[in-house]
Order: sequence, then structure tokens, then C-alpha cells
Amino acid sequence: MAEIFLFVIGLVSIIAILVQQFLHQREKKDIFDRFMARNFREYKYFKEDFPIQIEHKKEALEEQRKKDKKPLTPEQQELQERARRY
Repeated sequence: MAEIFLFVIGLVSIIAILVQQFLHQREKKDIFDRFMARNFREYKYFKEDFPIQIEHKKEALEEQRKKDKKPLTPEQQELQERARRY
């Protein structure tokens, strides 16, 4: 009986963590969109009227960034390593 109870508690905990991660990812995406907008009116305008266009443009921008990614110089690598420590 105790084994079943512990199994159920573990299962509920895992489901709660997964739901929390899903909600966190959605909220993180929304916060990024708000930071990129100049004001709240602009954020609402693009979020409500053009959500598909915005997602498409984000995907295109990420693809372009991956194509344009150049190897870092040793100085840039060192600066990047320093920044990761903080």
C-alpha cells in the first residue's frame, strides 16, 4: 500500500513539474515579446493582429542567425568565457 502511495505521489510530482515547465516557456516567450515592443499598445497590436506573422519572422531570423554564425576569434572566446562566469 505504501509503495502505491509513493508511486502516485511521484507521478503527480512529475506531472506538476512538466506543467510548470510548459507554463514557464510560454511566459518567457511573452516577456521577450514585451521587451521588444516600444510600448504596450504596440505589443498588443502585434500580438493580437499578427501572431502568425510574428512567429514566422522569428523563425526566419533564427535561421538567418544560424547561417551567419561565424567562428569566434580567441579574444571573443575569452570574453565570452568571462561573461559566462558572472
